[in-house]
Amino acid sequence: VPVMQAFVVGQVDAPGEVALRHITWIPSVDAFCIAGEKGFVQLLKPQTNSDSELTLNFGQSLEGHADSICTMKWNDALGTLTTSDILGHTIVWQEQDGAWASSATHQGDGTTVWKKNLGKSFELIEWSPNGDFVLISTVKGEILEYSPEGEFLRRVSIGSAVAGPNKDAPVGVIDMRWYGGSQGVSGMGDFVAPSLAIAFSSGVVQFMRGHKDERPLRTQTDITITRICWNHNGSLLAVAGSNEAGNVVLFYSPTAQLLHKLHLPTGPLTSLDFGRGGVQIAAVVGSKVIVATVRPPYVWAT
Repeated sequence: VPVMQAFVVGQVDAPGEVALRHITWIPSVDAFCIAGEKGFVQLLKPQTNSDSELTLNFGQSLEGHADSICTMKWNDALGTLTTSDILGHTIVWQEQDGAWASSATHQGDGTTVWKKNLGKSFELIEWSPNGDFVLISTVKGEILEYSPEGEFLRRVSIGSAVAGPNKDAPVGVIDMRWYGGSQGVSGMGDFVAPSLAIAFSSGVVQFMRGHKDERPLRTQTDITITRICWNHNGSLLAVAGSNEAGNVVLFYSPTAQLLHKLHLPTGPLTSLDFGRGGVQIAAVVGSKVIVATVRPPYVWAT
């Protein structure tokens, strides 16, 4: 039976206790980047001393936004970090010689073509790992595939199975995440593992072997989901949210098997990401960053 562990090892408050909204891991500098209200964007580096104690040290502040950050995305292939604020100001950051600087700026949210086609009815945008197409969720709970040029291609199969206990309640898409496949998938053998995860407002998570999968796997998490993320090799999906017991992160295998529950302090749980080859995960709760050690599942000898 696979055994997994995850436990909190450290936490830190954002400077000025600014409310945080996003966190992403930047492997090239071995650090997280956190972002939130008032244009706040800053690096946060986890370090372990000789006694295996974790310290969280703030690094460079990335200044250039005047209002709250609404999206933040790391592009591993290009080595760029893109941040956008609610005023529509987008900045592309690159690191060189130990310092981060803006390599491009754009006024506007970069979604003009989608607004032209869908008006204000779209909510989430998730590019495919190779950039060949983009998935867009609408306020009606649909997921649509478009070409990079904005041409509609198809609807992604969802089905009625994503509905919650109240079958008549509308179901929205909370988050969509690809695992790009660059690191392979641990322990899956010849099995083609799901690589696209979609979380719904009903508490259901759908695991798909690509966006054309007509027979996806589904699980009911029984939590109000806020964010999901894959680890570095697609062997774990973390699902963050809350229930009557408080904040929790649920860890699933690509085959929708629940492996572990990690309980977190109370407060708005808005984002999380794996770090350091999947052995750490960090979540933002209010103005706090909480870091946990992750010990992936192993089959122990008996």
